[in-house]
Amino acid sequence: GHWAISNMASRRAVAEGEADDDRKHDTRSGLYALYFADFYHTFLDAKFSVQLLIFAGIYMFCFCVFALAFLWSAHDCGLKIEGSFLRAYMLSVETMTTIGYGVSDPYMHGCWQGPLILTS
Repeated sequence: GHWAISNMASRRAVAEGEADDDRKHDTRSGLYALYFADFYHTFLDAKFSVQLLIFAGIYMFCFCVFALAFLWSAHDCGLKIEGSFLRAYMLSVETMTTIGYGVSDPYMHGCWQGPLILTS
């Protein structure tokens, strides 16, 4: 069901018997306290489009982090991405979605960085 955080905050204010002006201010501060106290339920209470946007942003951030790791190890591991972030990004997508490894040598020329990146 819907968590209805705004209803929880307003019920709390009414139960405590606050005045109308004070209740509005305290309800708003109570809302912020509830939102920041429990990120999981705040995420669940968000619209589906917002949840999808957050999920996609985190996923893309992970692709970028691994692309930077592949750029860092490209020369030692013989990845042949030629210093291109786009090639490193595509290798990251290919690796994380388990489509396959787009490298000529699956053992990455025996470098120590390859297994470290792939298992992290």
